[in-house]
This record gives sequence, structure tokens and C-alpha cells, in this order.
Amino acid sequence: MKAIYPVLFYEEKEGGYSVFVPDLQNNSTCGSTLEEAMTMAEDLIAGIVLDEMEEGNKIPPSTKIENITFEDLENNLNIENWNYISKFKTYIAVDVNSFAEK
Repeated sequence: MKAIYPVLFYEEKEGGYSVFVPDLQNNSTCGSTLEEAMTMAEDLIAGIVLDEMEEGNKIPPSTKIENITFEDLENNLNIENWNYISKFKTYIAVDVNSFAEK
């Protein structure tokens, strides 16, 4: 099973990236490089989806990327004056079955 979710990335001034998955209750992770941050996002998504499946819960649906906004996330988390270099959003796709085998 593939899980695909929009993910928000913030490049931090201090270095590294902060990563948020709004469709999964704004769960977050980070990485010191973009590659590491993307891998951590994959692991986060796969872990949450796998946990939900194992508990017999419904898998949260994926929102269209154009309906996900940085402003909603920042307001939801009460973030003001975040000191970042750049931000972007993209989809992350994860093969949950392969993750489960690990």
C-alpha cells in the first residue's frame, strides 16, 4: 500500500529542515540535510499509517496539496516570527508494506 501526503518543509537559518505533515495531526520531524529530512518524513508517514492500520483505525485521507497552507499550519501551532530561510511543500509517497517489513 502506498501512502501519499503533502508535506511542508522549512529550511532553518540555524541549518537543517523542519518538516510537518498537516494531514497527520501536524506531526513533525526534522533533518540536517534535505535528503535526511525527506527520509525522516517518509519514516514518520509510514510509522503513523502503519500504527493506524495495526490498531484497526481508519487511515487519514490525504488533502490536495493546493489546499494545504503554511499560514494554517503556523496559526494552528501558534508560531509567530519564525526565522527560516525558505519553505516549500511537496508530496511524499511511502510504500507502507516495505516499511513494515523492516
